[in-house]
Amino acid sequence: MNDRGLGGAMLWAVDLDTSDAALTQKLLSYYKACPSDDEWPSTQTDTDATINCPFTSNKPTNTQTRHCNSDSTWGPVSNIDCSSFMQQSLAAQQCIG
Repeated sequence: MNDRGLGGAMLWAVDLDTSDAALTQKLLSYYKACPSDDEWPSTQTDTDATINCPFTSNKPTNTQTRHCNSDSTWGPVSNIDCSSFMQQSLAAQQCIG
C-alpha cells in the first residue's frame, strides 16, 4: 500500500474494511500510479517523476525524469542532463577547429 503512496489513507480503510477487503480494493481501483522503483517514488499516471542525478554522474546537482504511463508502467529514464557529454563534445570541437 505504501508503494502506491496511500500509507495513511489505507490504514484508515483497512481499519474500516470488511473481511473481504471490499473497501480497500475499491480505493485501490481509483488510485492509478506507477509503483515505487528503487529511487523512483510512486507517481500518479500520466505525470513525470523527477529525481536528482546519481552522485556518480558528471552533474549530480541536475535532475533526471521518468514518465509514469497511463497503464501504470514506467517509461524510460531521461537522464541527458546528468552527463556532460555535450559540453565535452563542444570543447573537443574547439580544440580541433
